[in-house]
Amino acid sequence: MKRTSENQTLTKTTYQIVLARFGAYTYVRPFLEAVPQAGPGTITALLLAYGAAGILGDFLGGAALARRPHAAFGAIAALLAAAVALLPVLGDGTVGAALLLVLWGTAYGAVPVASQTWFARAAPDTPEAASVLAERRRKMAPPPGSPTWTATAGSAERSPTSATATAPCTATACWARATQPNAPRSSCSTAPGRA
Repeated sequence: MKRTSENQTLTKTTYQIVLARFGAYTYVRPFLEAVPQAGPGTITALLLAYGAAGILGDFLGGAALARRPHAAFGAIAALLAAAVALLPVLGDGTVGAALLLVLWGTAYGAVPVASQTWFARAAPDTPEAASVLAERRRKMAPPPGSPTWTATAGSAERSPTSATATAPCTATACWARATQPNAPRSSCSTAPGRA
């Protein structure tokens, strides 16, 4: 693959976005139960809307990535961070939580196509290899609470995209403290139910 430093940046950014997403998503149901006090039916509908927004994000992300993949990937990370960080602030009602979950789902839905596009542009002569590498990067994220999770989430590369990608992990810690009194102080080091 060409442009090794670009590939390393992409790999780290994709990895951090996936880690942050899984870490933050762990607290969605407890947050929806505690803050807007949503019932099981409402939570199901909100998570379904999140998933449907992800499909929309796949298509919207593809259109933006065709023109400027680096800027689009940075915007995706920023939208993810904003949606997660604003959920405790603006998600105190069902409507606010729904809008932010749809924004989050749309942004995260664009992550696979974003990393795939970026990898393909970095290796135009070997699109199959780029595809395998992009998919591997998304699937290899360790579970929250593992030593690898802590090391990766705590060592963001010094770039705006990578720093933005780790912001949801910080927001997760805020959720944990707001929605679960016995939650760990650092959601990046321990997930619920894992001590």
